Amino acid sequence: MKNAGALLKWIYRFGNVILRNPSALTGKFRYLFVLSHMRGYTTLISHILGSHPQISGYFELHQSYRTAFDLFLMRVRVANGLNYQVHGTYLLDKILHSRLHISPDILQREDVFTIFTIRKPEESIRSLMNMTMQKSLMDARKKPGTLDYAMAHYVDRLNSLKNMSHIPRNRIYVDGESLVENPEPVLEFIRSFLHLDEKISASYSTFKLTGTDAGAGDFLGYIKQGKIVKQRDAHNEYQITPDALEKACEVYEETRSVLKKNCPNI
Repeated sequence: MKNAGALLKWIYRFGNVILRNPSALTGKFRYLFVLSHMRGYTTLISHILGSHPQISGYFELHQSYRTAFDLFLMRVRVANGLNYQVHGTYLLDKILHSRLHISPDILQREDVFTIFTIRKPEESIRSLMNMTMQKSLMDARKKPGTLDYAMAHYVDRLNSLKNMSHIPRNRIYVDGESLVENPEPVLEFIRSFLHLDEKISASYSTFKLTGTDAGAGDFLGYIKQGKIVKQRDAHNEYQITPDALEKACEVYEETRSVLKKNCPNI
């Protein structure tokens, strides 16, 4: 019964795209993936990129990409999420969890472009602990995230990114912090990588799901401002043990070194 309901939902979505913007299914697009971890400024970079006239998409689709059919499903989901206003050259998704798989066949396609980005561990882990705490305050069914949970996600995801960074045909790496601290050269580097006609602006649009707890990305407030906010809460109320921080730093340094070796970067 559950599978039947999911199938009907897909049929409904597919039918709407055919009726309202069939070019979303038939047009020639490239596919852009932001590969990172939770709390890595990925909602920010996705909104900045998704506000560019040549890029459609700004939210997390939560799907795997094993075959070309999954890229077709991406078209349907991006079109639905944008009220069928798909435009430009690229369709965007961000993937932050290792359970969502991207096959080497997909990553090596000529029309697939990949941006790897990671953020330093202390800030990432504290931010993740805060996010899960805020979710638990809004929904009593959700448990606050512990240090163990945040560590497990961060370490596992960085190891996964490190191991796959040599696979994509078209790939770059940027430090997560650089987008906030010194955005202009980072955005120009990305523009050049994607061969975009217009510069990428550091200000961005807000969309239907911006700042909502709908699985689409950051819902904690900064993202609603439409511009990069440099002064952010450090969440020092969340404690990280010295052993945990040392381990996370080791994984970060090793992963960053491999990413910079395997990917063009600035």
